[in-house]
Amino acid sequence: MGDNMIELTVESGPVPIAVRDHGGDGPPVLLLHGLGGSMAHWDPVVPELTGTHRVVLMDLRGHGGSGVGPWSWPAALADVEAVIAALDLGSPAVVGMSLGGMVATRWAARPGCPGAVNLDGLRGYLTAPENYPGLDPALREKELARLRALFDEQAAAVTGPLAEIIDDLRAAVEEDHLAACRAARSPLLVVAATENLPAQDQFPELTEAYRRGLDRDLATLAEVWHVQVERIGSSHAMVREHPAEVAKLIREFLAV
Repeated sequence: MGDNMIELTVESGPVPIAVRDHGGDGPPVLLLHGLGGSMAHWDPVVPELTGTHRVVLMDLRGHGGSGVGPWSWPAALADVEAVIAALDLGSPAVVGMSLGGMVATRWAARPGCPGAVNLDGLRGYLTAPENYPGLDPALREKELARLRALFDEQAAAVTGPLAEIIDDLRAAVEEDHLAACRAARSPLLVVAATENLPAQDQFPELTEAYRRGLDRDLATLAEVWHVQVERIGSSHAMVREHPAEVAKLIREFLAV
C-alpha cells in the first residue's frame, strides 16, 4: 500500500461500505471483487494501475469490512453509486471480477460510464441445458447434480455476515449474464478464462461442454458494437495468477 492510500467507510442507506482509495495518476477506476472475496484480492493488480489511474476499491455488501444487507442487483448498484458520490469520482470506469464483473456490467447499462470491465463474470455453471452443447443429457444431469451438491457443501461452510445472504448470492451468480452484456449502453470489455480451476478438473466433460456453449455465445456477443471480447490463458483466478496481464487488458481498453 502506498503512502497516499486512504481507508474509509461510506454509508449506502443502512449498509456501511468499506472503501480503500489508493490514489494514483489519471482518471478514476473502481475495482469490485468476486463472491466470497474482498478488496484485498486486487492487491497484485493495484500497483499495475496506479501509474495511469486513480485506483479505488470497495468491499461488496456482506463481504470484507462492509456491512450486510439484502442482496440484489439494484442494491449492489446503489452501493457503487454511494461510493462514487462520497469520493467525488464523477464518472469512473468500473472493473469487476466474477460477481464484481456482473455488477460492473450492470453499471454499464447506465450511459456515461467511460468503460466497464467484466472479468469472467459471464455465466454460472448451473445453467440452462442448451448451454452444454454436445454433452449427453443423462451425463449432463448426473454431473450437474454432483456439482450442485459440491456448491451446497461450500455454501453450508460459509460463516459470518456473508452466510446471511449466500443463498441470494448463489442465485445471482448462477444467472446468465450475457444478456446484461448486450444491454450495456457504455463500452464493455468482457474477459473469459480459458483454463480450469482445480475443482473444475473434477468435471471434465461438463466443463468442456460449458466452454463450448460459452464460446458459441461469446462469438455473437463480439458482434455487439460496444462490447469487446478477450480471452486470457488463465483460470477464473486470473487476478491472482496473471495480475500484470489483467492490468494491461484494463489499461489498453480504457485508453481507447
